[in-house]
Amino acid sequence: MKNHSLTATLAALALFCSCSAYDDSFLRQDLNDLKERIEKLEEDAIKTNSDLNSLSELIESIQGDGSLFIVDVTETNNGYRITFSDGSHIDIENGTDGKDAPTISVRQDTDGIYYWILVSSDGTYQWLTDDNGNKLRAENTCPVLGVDSEGYWTISYDGSTPERILDENGEPVPAIGNIFSDIQIVNDSLVITLSDGTSVTIPISTDFHLIITDAPDGTADFTFGQTRTFTIESIGVESTVIVKPDEWKASISNNILTVTAPTAEHAGCAELEGDISIIYFSSDKRSATVSMSVMVSEEPKTVGVWVLCEGSSYEPTADLAYFDAATGTFTQKYYSNKNGEPLGQVANYMGIYGSKLYVAISGNPDAQSSYLKVLDARTGELLKSIPMRCDHSHGEGDVLRQLAFHNGKIYATSYYSGGKGDGITYLYHGGVMRIDTLTYEVEASVAVGDKPEGIAYHDGKLYVCISSSGNGNTISVVDVATFELEKQFTVPQNPTYIKTAPNGDIYFSTLEIYTGPNAGTPSGLHRLNPETGSVTTIEGFRASRLGITDRYIYSGEFSYSSFQDVINRYDMQTGDILPITLDNPFFMVYGFDVNPLTGDVYVGGSGEDVAFLNADGELISYYTTGVGFVNQFVPVFE
Repeated sequence: MKNHSLTATLAALALFCSCSAYDDSFLRQDLNDLKERIEKLEEDAIKTNSDLNSLSELIESIQGDGSLFIVDVTETNNGYRITFSDGSHIDIENGTDGKDAPTISVRQDTDGIYYWILVSSDGTYQWLTDDNGNKLRAENTCPVLGVDSEGYWTISYDGSTPERILDENGEPVPAIGNIFSDIQIVNDSLVITLSDGTSVTIPISTDFHLIITDAPDGTADFTFGQTRTFTIESIGVESTVIVKPDEWKASISNNILTVTAPTAEHAGCAELEGDISIIYFSSDKRSATVSMSVMVSEEPKTVGVWVLCEGSSYEPTADLAYFDAATGTFTQKYYSNKNGEPLGQVANYMGIYGSKLYVAISGNPDAQSSYLKVLDARTGELLKSIPMRCDHSHGEGDVLRQLAFHNGKIYATSYYSGGKGDGITYLYHGGVMRIDTLTYEVEASVAVGDKPEGIAYHDGKLYVCISSSGNGNTISVVDVATFELEKQFTVPQNPTYIKTAPNGDIYFSTLEIYTGPNAGTPSGLHRLNPETGSVTTIEGFRASRLGITDRYIYSGEFSYSSFQDVINRYDMQTGDILPITLDNPFFMVYGFDVNPLTGDVYVGGSGEDVAFLNADGELISYYTTGVGFVNQFVPVFE
């Protein structure tokens, strides 16, 4: 009937719209009133749906798998805030008797499970079912209420088409009313009375819970590198385990949860959003989980690129060049000009971790000139120079090679090149050192094999290339938790550089072999299965240092056998290999890296040559460093 009435009204409006003397204000008012009423009813539907979702969560706390339970109920101005064991909360309000509401309720069936029901005014009810006739469990599926254009309640679930709710006489139900009629706390239980008179009693856990009391309702926003603290309230908690996204830090001390977001330097390999989850345990083996969503709410940008120049093997001529992205300026010998001293002898590796730039100086072992240099990653200012030596009676020092970073620690490959014998214990001979980033102390070391080179972290393990001066054929695996050698995999000869791709695959390169029975074997790229140790060789790909994006691997070499430069791009998805040719080729291609944000590729030569390429291998610009053997690039983000 109302549909016809509305149609007639609209037709009358159209008939008289051209007559300026006709007073149609009452029609406009009727339409405005109807529009406002529908808008108000839609707001009521939102509130009712919120109540239904709240009821579903309450039922889950008593009907679910036991991982969700009520830990706190606080009275508000017009109802209660109910807090669950996972840290989430719902707000529910005391309502009216709800006599005109679509009486959606729950009822416990003979199987002990709560299901959704639709209640008639005479107290009879019917189960709400899906398209297959199955009753809808109250903790799994929540009906969605709506209001149609005439102000009547509609219902849908599981994406079905909304249908009008009918009363016991088959008439549509006007959209007025509430779901909850009364809420009380009785003997450590929450007693909720619904509009149809049904009561649901839910126990409140008072002896075991953990809550992040000031966690935001939605997501906790961070800037890069920001640290925020949150208050913990707990009862009966004996121990906790924290699970966090990659590159985030989180700890609990004195009822304070401290969370630190990844730095901009780690934006390319970090998870910029996710959940900080605290799994907590009681002395009687109960457990529950509370979670807080976190995210970095800013976009990183590249502000510069550090360029590591290895320098001479015989003199301390190593240095850093720097490219300023804002000005487009490339500065030669940046480090020595900034700090008034040479970087060292043979700069072998560098990496940014946190706000620091760490540089591994191999040095001359006889002169004890191997150092770990700690610099400010933004300014290049030297903060600390850590000598890498063992104080052996012969006076020789260690040779620091390559670095990996994880969970506040630096893992450095190193070997001792002094003479053997005389009962001398070589602490770091062929080993990995663990260095704390706060104290800069060498905490421990583990022997891994003769002359280790490349090192990469993956899933709780360190994978270390054992080059043995070109004769080695193993990759050692160190368990980070125990810091012990776990196993060794046999791989192709002369493994030297290794990296973990963003998808978790591990790739390593073997350098060209010049002596021995396998002399003439070209360099190669290989994929390592971290579980089995099996190796897949990427046929036809010449490689040395590696630059890896989420899809491509860039590498190449200067071959002393053919006296030719090779630069290649390997597509990890398709397996295709694309040769890259530069208009102004280097003499002896030497170093590679990529920018994880932009995909730009950086190539260094054995001379002073530097080329910046885009992700497709097209030249952006050439530079010269002023120091030879350009072996590595590290972009700086903010």
